[in-house]
Amino acid sequence: MPYNTKVIKGITTHTMNNTECVQGIVIDICSRSFLLLGDQGDEKFVECDTIDEFMNVLNYVTQNLEDDQIEYADLAVSPFLHK
Repeated sequence: MPYNTKVIKGITTHTMNNTECVQGIVIDICSRSFLLLGDQGDEKFVECDTIDEFMNVLNYVTQNLEDDQIEYADLAVSPFLHK
């Protein structure tokens, strides 16, 4: 998947050159963000403003990348404190 592919309305990925492609992606569900990892070492952080934007990008990513290219960030969990 080329870096210059549009994934959500109004947001395009960073283009270093025309041959840079996404090698992998880290999906952070808690922050509704994506870290795109380029095959030439470039990284691009994409943060979604709405749940709809996040779901659009998530659907695009899961349909266009192989399972071994997709990684999920650890969930941010805080235990409940009892007083």
